[in-house]
Amino acid sequence: SDDSSNNIGYVLLQKLHLLPKNEGWAAVSDLDVFFTSLYNYYYHRGIGSILGQGIVELVSLFFTLWLSLVLFAYIDWRGLFTCNDEESCHDNFFEGYVNR
Repeated sequence: SDDSSNNIGYVLLQKLHLLPKNEGWAAVSDLDVFFTSLYNYYYHRGIGSILGQGIVELVSLFFTLWLSLVLFAYIDWRGLFTCNDEESCHDNFFEGYVNR
């Protein structure tokens, strides 16, 4: 028997390798993976929370990367370190210390 004919509705899942391989008579081939994913689903209280957590983590990652880029690429740190009093500092921060 052909495995692809048994799961016609799951063609996309088979191409993405999201379905476990059936290695015999058992309905679930790897119980550890199954129970771990079931527990994660229960712990996070559904797929909405899991997706929301992933989106928040991605937004946090991109914000961190953007802030690091701004701080390291666009700020003149040597100019800021030489700023000790009003005479040695620029009047406007963006005109004096931001490299464009």
